[in-house]
Formats: sequence, structure tokens, C-alpha cells
Amino acid sequence: MTDRTPAAVADGTLPPNLTYLSLVTIRGPEEPQVVFAQPELPLQGVETLSAIQSVELWLARNGGADDDLNVVTAQLYLSDSESRLARARRWLLVREINERCTHDWGVLVHGGTESVWLLDEAAQALVDGLWLAALLCCHSACERHLAGILSMDEGSLHRSWRSWGLGRLLDEAQQRDIVPSDLREPLNQMNEVRKASAHFKPPLYDGSLMRRAIAINHEGALESVEALAEADAFAAYETAKSLVHRARFA
Repeated sequence: MTDRTPAAVADGTLPPNLTYLSLVTIRGPEEPQVVFAQPELPLQGVETLSAIQSVELWLARNGGADDDLNVVTAQLYLSDSESRLARARRWLLVREINERCTHDWGVLVHGGTESVWLLDEAAQALVDGLWLAALLCCHSACERHLAGILSMDEGSLHRSWRSWGLGRLLDEAQQRDIVPSDLREPLNQMNEVRKASAHFKPPLYDGSLMRRAIAINHEGALESVEALAEADAFAAYETAKSLVHRARFA
């Protein structure tokens, strides 16, 4: 887990422990120092408070000002603790995808630095349970990567190619045998899922999350929407990682 910092590449080199395209910016919650900086002396027969109990007690005494930085930090510390197990489980899933899709010899990122950031932020969004954010980042990463590859032969492209979306870029890339055949259907699927969520459609539009959820479980459609969005996001991330590591100029 590595943070993106300008200092990491300030001299034009990457630290030896920095795995390119394996960045997932998962910052640990900052401990509310105003709480933990206070010494707690051990007393015989008195049980020491846990970190969570200390923060809860401090908030009970000082939590009236919601615009105070220390109060907000303490509140976030507690909420981070509540979701930490779920985030850890999702992080393991992200790591499994990274291991399946990443080559030891690295990759040439045709979409530029932004593509690396988009994949990084898609992974962070997955860990945090932000399904649509992850989907949109993956979609954009794929668009940039394919456009970057096609730009290497820009003279043979239609003059409007820079305005193409993922669907049109994918069609052109397929004609040039840039995209592995097993990725074409997942890319088309991601594109369709993204259209139904990113562009306004009626709630029961064919392909919408709600329409698909009703088809799976009419009575529990609301619960199924969340599960579908999660599955779409993880599938999109695996597709995007695979594309960036496998698609290349033919």
C-alpha cells in the first residue's frame, strides 16, 4: 500500500519498493492526538480503557462542537473502526485481482499518469465501498489506455477520434488486434453498465441496476441493487487492470 506523493518521483526515478500500477492509497485513520496525547497512568485495580473507549469518553465530554477539527477527527476515528473489517476484506479481493492481472515485467501505461491514478482511485473506491466511483474510474482508465495506444498511429484515424468514447475506441482497437479476444466482451459489458448508471435513464430502463435487481429478486430488489453494483465494480476493476497490462500496439 503506497501513497501517491510528488516526492516519490521528484528526481525522475521510482523508489525500488514502489510497484507501478499496484498503488492503492489506503491511508490509516489519523489518531485523534488530542485524546491519545493525554497520559494514562496505570492504577492498581482499575482497568485501562481501550483506544475506542478513550475516544468515546473524550467525545462524550467534548463532542459538542461539530466544526472543531479534534472533534471531527475523533468521530472519523470511530467510524473508521466500525468499517475496518469490511474494508480489509475488500482490500484482500483487490489484492487478488492485482496478483492475477499484473505481470512481473511491468507495463507501458499508454494512458499516462492519469490512467495510473484512475486505477489507484478505483481500487480505493472499491475498498471504501463506493461502487459507482470505482466503475467510472475503471471506465475512464480503459478509455485513456486504448486512446493512448491508438494515438501511436494517429494519422490513420478519423479526424474526430479524440472525441470517441470507449465503445468506438474498442471497435477501432479490435480491428487492429490491440485488445485480447477474451477481454472484448467484458469491456463491452462494462461500457453498457456504465451507460446505464452514468447517463440519466428511467429507473426501470432496460439494463438499469433496479431493473436487473428486480429480475433477480423482485421482493428484495433494494438489497440486490447494492450487490449488483458491487459485482459490477469489481468486474470493471479486473477488466481495467487486465486491459492495461495486456493491450498493446500491434
